[in-house]
Amino acid sequence: MADEHSAKMIEATLALLEHERNKFLDRQAQHADKRRALAFDAHAGDAEAIKLLDQLQREAVELQTQIDGINDAITEGQRRLVLARARERQEQNGIKAEALRQVLGRFTAAGRELENALTALVRSSREMRSALNDLHAGGIHFPRHEVIEGLGYRALATELRKTIWANHFRPLGHDDRRNFADLIASWSTAIERAITAQLGERTDEAA
Repeated sequence: MADEHSAKMIEATLALLEHERNKFLDRQAQHADKRRALAFDAHAGDAEAIKLLDQLQREAVELQTQIDGINDAITEGQRRLVLARARERQEQNGIKAEALRQVLGRFTAAGRELENALTALVRSSREMRSALNDLHAGGIHFPRHEVIEGLGYRALATELRKTIWANHFRPLGHDDRRNFADLIASWSTAIERAITAQLGERTDEAA
């Protein structure tokens, strides 16, 4: 069921009142024409004209009363319409604000996720360098820091080119693109072989 206080219902009621008022105004105009037509004869003493004129004047008062009442109703309706539109606009703004706050939540969560990812990136890159230093100190000289930096940069740049800030990073050719999963798999295999070879040589020497 439609809300009788909604702007739509008030607008519909106002349209009906306007239509009703126009009908009364048309009748009022017709009565005025009739009164003018009878006025001369009535003032000249024609009894029938006097009787009809008196009747028309009473009806004119009733018509004006009806018109005044409708005008009052229209004025009140217009006041309520302004309030209803303001209320509905406020409600719509509230719904829109809530929807935008949900979008803001997504935006904020994405930003925090980015910050966490960058923090993890920095921490992991430093841990890789520290571990590489320990490997070098232990006699495993592969990969070199220059290799880690060069190929690691390409892997990082490859992924950064997929972000919304892609245009700020230099494009890489197809053959220059890398990813850390493949790099780590390749380096780990090579390091494992080096460890096995080195430990094997030391075991043979000890024997």
